[in-house]
Amino acid sequence: MKNEWKQGFKYGVCYNRNRFDFKLSKNMRDYLRKKKIDPDIKGSKPTITALIKRDLCFGDGGLTETGNTVAISLLPLSKQCYFLNVPLEDLVLEYCGYPEEAVINHLTSRSKIAYFTENAFGVHIAQFFMFKYQYDIAIKHNMNLYSIAFTADDYSRKFIYDEILYNLNEMTEDISVDTIEENHQLIQKLNSQYNSTLDFSITIDSNDKVNVSSSEPRDQNGQLMMTFFYQDIWGIEFYKSLYSFLGVEFIRKLIKFIIHNPFYYSTGWPDIVVLEKKPYFIEVKTTDKFHMSQIITMRDVMQKADIPIKCVRVKKVKKA
Repeated sequence: MKNEWKQGFKYGVCYNRNRFDFKLSKNMRDYLRKKKIDPDIKGSKPTITALIKRDLCFGDGGLTETGNTVAISLLPLSKQCYFLNVPLEDLVLEYCGYPEEAVINHLTSRSKIAYFTENAFGVHIAQFFMFKYQYDIAIKHNMNLYSIAFTADDYSRKFIYDEILYNLNEMTEDISVDTIEENHQLIQKLNSQYNSTLDFSITIDSNDKVNVSSSEPRDQNGQLMMTFFYQDIWGIEFYKSLYSFLGVEFIRKLIKFIIHNPFYYSTGWPDIVVLEKKPYFIEVKTTDKFHMSQIITMRDVMQKADIPIKCVRVKKVKKA
């Protein structure tokens, strides 16, 4: 497990996702696509053999869990939604700018409370609601505070997450508006104290390896000053609304889901969260389809965190 976490920290993704880093021939892609739609079809022996080596097929030609995920990624959006059990809604909107913003405006006009949440939503939520606990654990065990940084690459954060999981029910029982404000104030204090501004860029090479380049501010002792948390993504009122609509039990479930393997769910989150009695996510599409990371994260969000997801395919009508 230690090596798995180290690899996750190194690349910013869970090691399991490296299993998808392989090339597929046209015959292999065609077989996966057709097999998902029609389980009774047969493939050629060379194709099946090649897919077995990549852990995409069993000996009888059936698709493995990884093979199912890859196969879904090869399908058009409507088929992806069908196999993921994600409702698909077509929406015609008149707008300028980004479709996600247009959908949020559309929801707001219908008295819905909606926020943009693309990419690392779950990780941010877990970090925020658990921040004070992480800080207390670090102090208790005399750990370097950089180990709880949002951008930390130290294995010691695994130790902190394990202790949180072990005491999760006790730690989350007293989550309230007051603790939200305490977390927010502590984050601001530490960000200010450590002058933690880290400018970075992320690129993905031809082999899908994530490369991070950054300017690394250091203090007078040469200690790297890392960003603790991006506290201004949504603002404190967002967390209060989230708490109000979700409740402690739901937040506890989300935290447990995320910190079991945070880097596995560091990407692929839907674009929008709608806060109501039964909160749900919306993934906005125009002409594209679900990417691999979205398929993995969205499937587990629905199955493990029990959060509904719907897809809205937007057709743009230009304003006159």
